[in-house]
Amino acid sequence: MKLPKIEYNMACEFIFSMIRLFKEEAFLDYKKMILEKDKDIEEYIKNVNNELSFLIKRDMELLISDFVGGMFGLINASIYADIKTVPELLVYIEQTEPLDLLADILETWDIDLENHEEDKLISIIREQIIGRLDIITKDDEVIREYLKHPKEMQQRLLHIMTYYYEHHFKAEEKRIEDILKQKVLAHQILLEGHTEAFIKNMLFFTSAKEFEESSIRLFVMYFGEFNNIYNVKNGTVYYFYGFSLEQRLNQEYNKVVRKEFLRLLQDDTRYEIIKLLANKKWYGKELADHFELTTATMSYHLTKLTTFGIVIIERGINKRIYYSLDKKEFTSLYTSVLDDIFEEC
Repeated sequence: MKLPKIEYNMACEFIFSMIRLFKEEAFLDYKKMILEKDKDIEEYIKNVNNELSFLIKRDMELLISDFVGGMFGLINASIYADIKTVPELLVYIEQTEPLDLLADILETWDIDLENHEEDKLISIIREQIIGRLDIITKDDEVIREYLKHPKEMQQRLLHIMTYYYEHHFKAEEKRIEDILKQKVLAHQILLEGHTEAFIKNMLFFTSAKEFEESSIRLFVMYFGEFNNIYNVKNGTVYYFYGFSLEQRLNQEYNKVVRKEFLRLLQDDTRYEIIKLLANKKWYGKELADHFELTTATMSYHLTKLTTFGIVIIERGINKRIYYSLDKKEFTSLYTSVLDDIFEEC
């Protein structure tokens, strides 16, 4: 199997840090995964929040917290344009025509800016971006304002990103890059030496075969320490994963997982979801309708199941995400629980 070389990208890391500052719920809840937050990241976020002025914080909340889909789009646009550093990113934002910048961001969500009237475009954004994020965001309102005042919105975005870089991120940039360089080396060894364990526990692929069949560029994240984020362009999967997921490979962690797995099975709804997934593939809204739950609530349950590695996730038509039970992994995890219990008897 030809394995990808793990990379990192400081321009993307810069954007991830802003999202983490103002929209932490956009990242996977570490509590669901029974993992420990990185204390240095927590300290950094606390310090920046304490030091930001009211006016800068207000603008950042508008253009970061309310524009999360746009920020993720900017991350993907940066990767596609081979932008690697924060100065390169700021030059890209400054020198790109305002509406071309918005078009680049929307293109990463498969939305064509030019071919839709404003109201139709906003409707598509609500479905394609807000509907897929499962968090509260106002991308539709921000983009409507951007369409009315493109130059002003571009300048505000550039101003707050430049200010944040110069006054906060830049001082920590080398430290963060050094950590990512270390993680790239360590994780490449893990990927090559323990491929199956790495792709299941850190990338949430269900098998080495699934991983092998994908054309992948693999990026490790610092601020998105527990997340898996991906996008597809021209047949290539651009896949970001958080460095703290390495905790999932820890033996002690596996003992905790077994205990949490028993608690998982005690929940009636999740138990019934498992039974359904054992019989066929379901997509999220279909399951939500079946149980008369909101899509956000169903997403919570599916995330909980996914973190245990017992759910197969597949992309279908119209970018629907389908879920089914990985019976082999479910059986293996259940057996490991029994083995752990009998071993202690």
